[in-house]
Amino acid sequence: MHSDTVRSKFEGWTQRLTHQNGHLYWTWDLEALRTATSSIAYAYASALFTLPELRKLRYHFFHPTAQKLYNLIKQAHPEHLTPTTRKTLEDISCACATCTTFSSKPLRFRVSMPADNLVFNQELSLDLFWLDGKAVLHVVDRGTGFSNAVFLKRHSVNDVWSAYKQ
Repeated sequence: MHSDTVRSKFEGWTQRLTHQNGHLYWTWDLEALRTATSSIAYAYASALFTLPELRKLRYHFFHPTAQKLYNLIKQAHPEHLTPTTRKTLEDISCACATCTTFSSKPLRFRVSMPADNLVFNQELSLDLFWLDGKAVLHVVDRGTGFSNAVFLKRHSVNDVWSAYKQ
Protein backbone atom coordinates (compact mmCIF):
# COMPACT_ATOMS: atom_id res chain seq x y z
CA MET A 1 0.00 0.00 0.00
CA HIS A 2 1.34 3.42 -0.90
CA SER A 3 0.10 6.84 0.02
CA ASP A 4 0.15 10.09 -1.93
CA THR A 5 0.68 12.21 1.18
CA VAL A 6 3.61 13.10 3.38
CA ARG A 7 2.95 13.59 7.08
CA SER A 8 5.08 15.15 9.80
CA LYS A 9 4.15 13.75 13.21
CA PHE A 10 6.42 16.20 15.04
CA GLU A 11 5.37 19.42 13.28
CA GLY A 12 1.76 18.48 12.61
CA TRP A 13 1.39 19.03 8.88
CA THR A 14 0.42 16.89 5.89
CA GLN A 15 1.30 17.51 2.27
CA ARG A 16 -0.09 15.86 -0.86
CA LEU A 17 2.18 14.50 -3.59
CA THR A 18 1.30 14.68 -7.30
CA HIS A 19 2.12 12.18 -10.03
CA GLN A 20 3.75 13.58 -13.19
CA ASN A 21 5.68 11.62 -15.84
CA GLY A 22 5.96 8.60 -13.58
CA HIS A 23 7.48 10.55 -10.67
CA LEU A 24 6.12 11.92 -7.42
CA TYR A 25 6.38 15.68 -6.89
CA TRP A 26 5.85 17.71 -3.76
CA THR A 27 4.03 20.94 -4.58
CA TRP A 28 4.35 23.50 -1.81
CA ASP A 29 1.03 24.61 -0.40
CA LEU A 30 2.00 27.80 1.42
CA GLU A 31 -1.44 28.35 2.95
CA ALA A 32 -1.40 24.90 4.53
CA LEU A 33 2.11 25.42 5.83
CA ARG A 34 1.21 28.86 7.18
CA THR A 35 -1.35 27.24 9.48
CA ALA A 36 1.10 24.54 10.56
CA THR A 37 2.70 24.68 13.97
CA SER A 38 6.20 24.93 12.51
CA SER A 39 7.37 28.29 11.25
CA ILE A 40 10.55 26.60 9.97
CA ALA A 41 8.58 24.62 7.38
CA TYR A 42 6.89 27.80 6.15
CA ALA A 43 10.17 29.74 6.03
CA TYR A 44 11.81 26.98 4.00
CA ALA A 45 8.85 26.77 1.62
CA SER A 46 8.76 30.53 1.11
CA ALA A 47 12.45 30.65 0.13
CA LEU A 48 12.01 31.15 -3.59
CA PHE A 49 15.68 30.76 -4.56
CA THR A 50 17.83 28.07 -3.02
CA LEU A 51 21.57 28.46 -2.59
CA PRO A 52 22.44 26.18 -5.55
CA GLU A 53 20.00 28.10 -7.76
CA LEU A 54 21.61 31.44 -6.86
CA ARG A 55 25.08 29.99 -7.50
CA LYS A 56 23.90 28.72 -10.90
CA LEU A 57 22.47 32.14 -11.77
CA ARG A 58 25.78 33.81 -10.91
CA TYR A 59 27.68 31.30 -13.04
CA HIS A 60 25.37 31.69 -16.06
CA PHE A 61 25.54 35.49 -15.90
CA PHE A 62 29.38 35.39 -15.77
CA HIS A 63 29.92 36.23 -12.07
CA PRO A 64 28.24 39.64 -11.72
CA THR A 65 28.49 41.57 -8.46
CA ALA A 66 25.91 40.81 -5.80
CA GLN A 67 24.22 44.17 -6.37
CA LYS A 68 23.96 43.67 -10.17
CA LEU A 69 22.47 40.18 -9.83
CA TYR A 70 20.07 41.39 -7.14
CA ASN A 71 18.90 44.21 -9.44
CA LEU A 72 18.48 41.74 -12.32
CA ILE A 73 16.32 39.41 -10.22
CA LYS A 74 14.40 42.42 -8.91
CA GLN A 75 13.58 43.54 -12.47
CA ALA A 76 12.67 40.05 -13.68
CA HIS A 77 10.74 38.67 -10.68
CA PRO A 78 10.46 41.05 -7.72
CA GLU A 79 8.03 38.67 -6.05
CA HIS A 80 10.79 36.04 -5.80
CA LEU A 81 13.02 38.19 -3.58
CA THR A 82 13.21 37.61 0.15
CA PRO A 83 14.89 39.79 2.78
CA THR A 84 17.87 37.42 2.86
CA THR A 85 18.46 37.17 -0.91
CA ARG A 86 20.90 40.08 -1.10
CA LYS A 87 22.94 38.88 1.90
CA THR A 88 23.07 35.38 0.40
CA LEU A 89 24.34 36.79 -2.91
CA GLU A 90 27.06 38.74 -1.09
CA ASP A 91 28.11 35.59 0.79
CA ILE A 92 28.30 33.64 -2.47
CA SER A 93 30.44 36.40 -4.05
CA CYS A 94 32.86 36.36 -1.12
CA ALA A 95 33.22 32.58 -1.31
CA CYS A 96 33.67 32.45 -5.10
CA ALA A 97 37.33 31.99 -6.06
CA THR A 98 36.79 33.46 -9.54
CA CYS A 99 35.16 36.60 -8.16
CA THR A 100 37.81 37.22 -5.53
CA THR A 101 40.64 36.67 -8.03
CA PHE A 102 39.31 38.90 -10.79
CA SER A 103 37.37 41.51 -8.82
CA SER A 104 38.39 45.12 -9.27
CA LYS A 105 40.62 46.57 -6.60
CA PRO A 106 39.74 49.75 -4.69
CA LEU A 107 40.62 52.91 -6.61
CA ARG A 108 42.15 54.80 -3.70
CA PHE A 109 45.45 55.08 -1.93
CA ARG A 110 45.85 53.15 1.28
CA VAL A 111 47.89 54.82 3.96
CA SER A 112 48.55 53.06 7.23
CA MET A 113 48.33 55.30 10.28
CA PRO A 114 50.08 54.17 13.46
CA ALA A 115 48.00 54.57 16.59
CA ASP A 116 50.66 56.27 18.74
CA ASN A 117 52.55 59.56 18.22
CA LEU A 118 52.35 59.99 14.47
CA VAL A 119 55.22 62.08 13.12
CA PHE A 120 55.11 62.79 9.40
CA ASN A 121 58.34 62.74 7.36
CA GLN A 122 60.39 61.34 10.24
CA GLU A 123 61.92 58.63 8.09
CA LEU A 124 61.87 58.85 4.29
CA SER A 125 63.06 56.54 1.56
CA LEU A 126 64.22 58.17 -1.66
CA ASP A 127 64.75 56.31 -4.88
CA LEU A 128 66.11 57.81 -8.07
CA PHE A 129 65.67 55.71 -11.20
CA TRP A 130 65.29 56.09 -14.94
CA LEU A 131 62.17 55.26 -16.88
CA ASP A 132 62.41 55.46 -20.69
CA GLY A 133 65.49 57.67 -20.39
CA LYS A 134 63.86 60.13 -17.97
CA ALA A 135 64.92 60.47 -14.33
CA VAL A 136 62.21 59.73 -11.74
CA LEU A 137 62.39 60.60 -8.03
CA HIS A 138 60.27 58.33 -5.81
CA VAL A 139 59.80 59.34 -2.14
CA VAL A 140 58.12 57.10 0.48
CA ASP A 141 57.25 58.12 4.05
CA ARG A 142 58.21 55.03 6.06
CA GLY A 143 55.86 55.85 8.94
CA THR A 144 52.65 56.26 6.95
CA GLY A 145 53.45 54.42 3.73
CA PHE A 146 52.49 57.47 1.64
CA SER A 147 54.47 57.67 -1.60
CA ASN A 148 54.90 60.16 -4.41
CA ALA A 149 56.89 60.14 -7.65
CA VAL A 150 57.90 62.98 -9.97
CA PHE A 151 59.81 63.22 -13.26
CA LEU A 152 62.98 65.33 -13.06
CA LYS A 153 63.76 67.92 -15.73
CA ARG A 154 67.55 67.65 -15.43
CA HIS A 155 70.03 65.45 -13.60
CA SER A 156 71.28 67.98 -11.05
CA VAL A 157 71.14 68.09 -7.25
CA ASN A 158 69.15 71.34 -7.37
CA ASP A 159 66.47 69.71 -9.53
CA VAL A 160 66.24 66.74 -7.13
CA TRP A 161 65.91 69.13 -4.16
CA SER A 162 63.23 71.28 -5.85
CA ALA A 163 61.28 68.15 -6.88
CA TYR A 164 61.50 66.87 -3.29
CA LYS A 165 60.11 70.16 -1.90
CA GLN A 166 57.06 69.94 -4.17
